[in-house]
Amino acid sequence: MKYVDFLAAWYDQVMVQGNVEMIDQFFDSGAEAEGLITNMSIAKNDFKEFVTALLSMVEVKSVSIDRSFETPEWLAAVVTVHAENRTNMEEVKASGMVMVRIENGKIVEAFNQFDYISCFEQLGYLPQDTLATCLTGDSVF
Repeated sequence: MKYVDFLAAWYDQVMVQGNVEMIDQFFDSGAEAEGLITNMSIAKNDFKEFVTALLSMVEVKSVSIDRSFETPEWLAAVVTVHAENRTNMEEVKASGMVMVRIENGKIVEAFNQFDYISCFEQLGYLPQDTLATCLTGDSVF
């Protein structure tokens, strides 16, 4: 299986179908995901809690893999998450980049960078134009 197909299956099973227990099928027991929370690596069980918290706010409709690049050990991909806000049913769209190393059919290393500012703006947890406001030196709070 190509790594990009593996990643697509991961997003479909875990994020779209919301089957958090499938993380065990995709994520090696010793693996950690970096970049989801600043200065913190997330182990498999913590990753389950992270996904559960995220899915409590949005219903993921699809995840598109917009660009990808594979080597024999690594996959790098630009992805877009298409979701619906569970509170008001409005569309939420967030993009990001992931790099994963896969061994024996499981993710053993993962590095993530997602546009959480935009995501939380769309969910109403941050004011619109948060980044632009911060770049002026003003506070959003």
